[in-house]
Amino acid sequence: MPTTTPPLAPHHSAADAAGPADLADLQRWFQTAILHPHAAEGEGADRVAAVLTSSSRQAAHERLAVYQRGYRLRLLGSLHSCFPALRHLLGPEAFDVLATEYLDALPPRGYTLDHYMEGFPAHLIQGRPDAGRPADERDPWVDLVVDLARFERAFAEVYDAAEPHPHRLLACRHPVHTYATAVARGQAPAPPPARPVLLTLRRRGHTVVVTETAP
Repeated sequence: MPTTTPPLAPHHSAADAAGPADLADLQRWFQTAILHPHAAEGEGADRVAAVLTSSSRQAAHERLAVYQRGYRLRLLGSLHSCFPALRHLLGPEAFDVLATEYLDALPPRGYTLDHYMEGFPAHLIQGRPDAGRPADERDPWVDLVVDLARFERAFAEVYDAAEPHPHRLLACRHPVHTYATAVARGQAPAPPPARPVLLTLRRRGHTVVVTETAP
């Protein structure tokens, strides 16, 4: 943020009559404006100016937008780091479309992001365009996207688990573990063809070991 723009501050003037009544209301308003930027836009610049000050270079709503964009970029960056193979598969633009839809549908509720990424695979499953079809008639590409998201989330859960010897079993329709490994090595693998696999993920020391397991 430019050093010429001071931090946001409550606007103490006659316009306060249109703004939050007390500190708790102000905090709730600001949180809503950050988590749901479209709602703040709907209020109009006058409403924002009743709560926040302007600077010599930016109007109040423009200063609010700095925080809105910064918050969203931080969340997108977290999703990038948690799902690198999926982002590689989809491409940065398509991945950010899905990620932004997730942020809009389920904004974070906690003060940390430790568990926020857990819901991304479920969001993809719930929003898949072929959800109404029988399982054997669904789009293999969508299956691959969902499988890769589930795998990367399971990998992170095993790596970060508190128990000393964590492990997970994961049934997938594609060998996504080979694709994710190739991406992690800096390669540019082709999307893997469909092949059902049952994967076991175990942590040994500071390494997650993935093996194919017989059904």
